Amino acid sequence: MKEGTIYVLANFKVKDYVGDETSRPVRNNKHIYFTTHTKCEKDVGVGLRIEQHAFDLFYFGEMLKLAQDNRFLIDVVGQVRNVRGNIKSTKTDSEKILTKFELFDGRQTLDVTFFDAFGVEFEQKMRLAKQQEVVVVICAAKISLYEGVPNLTNYPATRIHYNPSHYCMKTLEKRLQEPASEKVMSPVAEDVNYPTMTVTQITTLAKDSSECKVKCKVKVTKVEEGASWFYAVCTKCPKEILKEQGIFRCTDCNRIIPYPDKRFRICTLCSDNTGSIAIIFHDDEVCRILEKTVFDIEAEAIQAKMEEKYPALLKSFENKVFIITLQISCNNLKKGSRVYDAYEIADKIESGANFDPEEQMPSDLPSASTVNLKEDGGNTPNTGVSSTKTRGRVNLEAVAFDAVGEMPPKHQRYYIVLQVCINFVLPNLFRKDLNAYLKLKSSTEAHYDINAIMAQRYAALSTLKPETNECRLKIKARITRLWRGISKTGEEFTCFNILLQDDKNNQMHAFIPAVCAHDLERKIIVGGVYVISVFTVQAYPSTDKFRCVRSPNQLLFSKNTKIIKIEETGSKIAAEFFDFYDHSELKPLANQTTYMIDVVGIIRDHKILLNDITNRLGQHQQQAKFAITDGRSNINVTFWDNFAEQFVNAIWEQKETPVIIIIAACRVQIWNNEPKIGNVSGTKYYLNYNHHSVNQLRRMLADPEFLKKVMNSTKSRTAELYTVEAIKSLDKEFVEEQVLAHVNIVQIDTSQKWFIRVCTSCDSETEPFEGMECCTICQRIVPYPELRFRMVVLASDATGSLQIILRDREIRSLIGKRARDIVPQDQSSAHLPQCFKNLAGRQFTFKLEITTANIGNHSALYWATNVCNGFQMEVTQPEQQQTTTQDTQATTSNFQQPSDLNPGSSTITKN
Repeated sequence: MKEGTIYVLANFKVKDYVGDETSRPVRNNKHIYFTTHTKCEKDVGVGLRIEQHAFDLFYFGEMLKLAQDNRFLIDVVGQVRNVRGNIKSTKTDSEKILTKFELFDGRQTLDVTFFDAFGVEFEQKMRLAKQQEVVVVICAAKISLYEGVPNLTNYPATRIHYNPSHYCMKTLEKRLQEPASEKVMSPVAEDVNYPTMTVTQITTLAKDSSECKVKCKVKVTKVEEGASWFYAVCTKCPKEILKEQGIFRCTDCNRIIPYPDKRFRICTLCSDNTGSIAIIFHDDEVCRILEKTVFDIEAEAIQAKMEEKYPALLKSFENKVFIITLQISCNNLKKGSRVYDAYEIADKIESGANFDPEEQMPSDLPSASTVNLKEDGGNTPNTGVSSTKTRGRVNLEAVAFDAVGEMPPKHQRYYIVLQVCINFVLPNLFRKDLNAYLKLKSSTEAHYDINAIMAQRYAALSTLKPETNECRLKIKARITRLWRGISKTGEEFTCFNILLQDDKNNQMHAFIPAVCAHDLERKIIVGGVYVISVFTVQAYPSTDKFRCVRSPNQLLFSKNTKIIKIEETGSKIAAEFFDFYDHSELKPLANQTTYMIDVVGIIRDHKILLNDITNRLGQHQQQAKFAITDGRSNINVTFWDNFAEQFVNAIWEQKETPVIIIIAACRVQIWNNEPKIGNVSGTKYYLNYNHHSVNQLRRMLADPEFLKKVMNSTKSRTAELYTVEAIKSLDKEFVEEQVLAHVNIVQIDTSQKWFIRVCTSCDSETEPFEGMECCTICQRIVPYPELRFRMVVLASDATGSLQIILRDREIRSLIGKRARDIVPQDQSSAHLPQCFKNLAGRQFTFKLEITTANIGNHSALYWATNVCNGFQMEVTQPEQQQTTTQDTQATTSNFQQPSDLNPGSSTITKN
């Protein structure tokens, strides 16, 4: 075989990457595997022309991110600068020759290092080059970090192209002088001193005052029923989101939130003897006072069939007095708004809130008798002298009590026990001087100090940073999951991991190394609430994979870490928290292995069996395959080995069907161009779990139409020939099906663009971003996007007409040219080439895909997935029976709904 020659291959295998392969030259999820029966012959036929080069060029500004992913090699283009050759390195046992230079793309510079003969050959060609400025395209090069800076090096698959005839060359010339800039901002420190004010003092604060927090003692006179008492938030940000067109979407995260979290927001009217203001009670304090969440109240309302009424429990705030810390915002000061946000709400003295379980109770209490017989002389007053006559009160002079001084032995026991009560049992009441407490004069005058309580609170997981002094910090969290890593031989590691969750629904992963794993594991029960101290906060290394939460930091325990289990009473920490992804947005997540995701769905067939297979390495494995759905799309799931065996045993024990499953921390991969879910060591499943998402799906299953749709498992039918009139009258049973049509092209829709710019990695349409093209699927800048055909034609037969969207491969099969061959230099779509005009009046057979828009919205735009000249019909074989890579039909593998097609174009007819 020779590079650059076109060959026809047959009798080969197509295999998926298993995920741990590194240094792949292309970003494809499959690769071809040659066998002893593979045939390779030079191509002598006539077909679509194959380009000499196909580069997937990356933006220099993303090299740092690419260096953290060793799965792929990359392609870059730039101007060669500062070549330094024949550099000898003796860092290892063998001497290496280095050739160093820089690539410049007009904005940034990338360091490049070539080794040994590959670098020597490059340096010689550069020395003999006649051009002063040489532009090179380096393909399949390895990007890594050298002294913290991205550095490009050669690999056996690396190739260099000098001043190639590629469309990126002209684009690079225009970008050589464009500058780049970045901005850095620092956080502002917060004041923690909160003065006490009346309502009048709060409302009359000067306009030039700065934002602050103040306390006030007010009475709730009314709870406003006309306003919504809760709102939806993103499960990742969390930011308030609204429901648009039936779905919740977070604009900041750029994703659908299928089951958003819900928070309290209660509008109240509060007053004291000086005036009244409106105060918003927020989720944290309402949950603490009511000891319920929004979902708890919603579930109670659904059971009582009172969903439309305002919850009576929220009206219980009325006519109660609270000490509230208000957040004074700019709207209150500058614009005179009398609506304030409640930062903290204190309604009563909460005994036990400051109890510190880490402090040890004294175990060496001295044994002291109630009566000291040695000091008792045995003399008692005579009965005759004693009297029960009422005596007058005598004013006693207060004597200062010295707690450190001597004390009679018979009082020592009472003092020690009382001191224990003050230090451990009644810390929330007060910590005044001991003499006043012993006389019990201040017991009824104990006041509720918000600042004192705030000082005793545990640190939130979201506030933990690597630079934090962890020895003085304590966290109170629930341990929701525990798992161990598994070696390639299937053995579990001694070290293990846990997932922590606090009362703010913040989650953080903690790693317990082997040196302390045995001691700490004995203290841990999954689901329990613990107070944890003496730990280390550590940032995740860039190479860390399969993270179950999207936090930048993790906790590292040691032998000195203290873990104490406490009672759950008053903890208000949820049993679990999930960040669900919508099924329609799973495919882009397969391109990364850094984070795992959570999904929920209905198992279509709960009769799942355990299958024994032999993998490509000859190893025996077990797997369980099934599909889940949310009512709109289906996702295939595969569990492996012990995890699969446990799941199959659990699914057969479920009595309530259909079974609804939550899969937490699962991995997304691509199989047959569709997303597939699999398990990793941190994955956990929940069957028919008591969660608001499961309850919502269960209520939807009560609808017979939804149940029929979810449990329907009919297979796709073979494409059949239909007339245009029959195609327009198809019902919803044909959604996602394909049909054939014999039509004539009437004309080309000149009001629509006939080409688009696409990403060189995933072929998705790019979007303009600050003068460059950006791919939202790959989350990257595409410096040199490829051009693809996309055209709308009006076609008709004897029964009517419709509009057909032709994509790149279909058009290339008709005209025999690529988009870059005929697109003008200014890349304007206003001019329509003659080769397109020649299509009008010709007969074609189209294979059309029926979408939901065609049925529900009666859209006149149909996607063509195949096209051939004339009306000749050929028998097609099922895909699983095809054994050759030569397609007799032109098909399109990437489906993307266009955002700029105009359904109201003048060429649309009402036939």
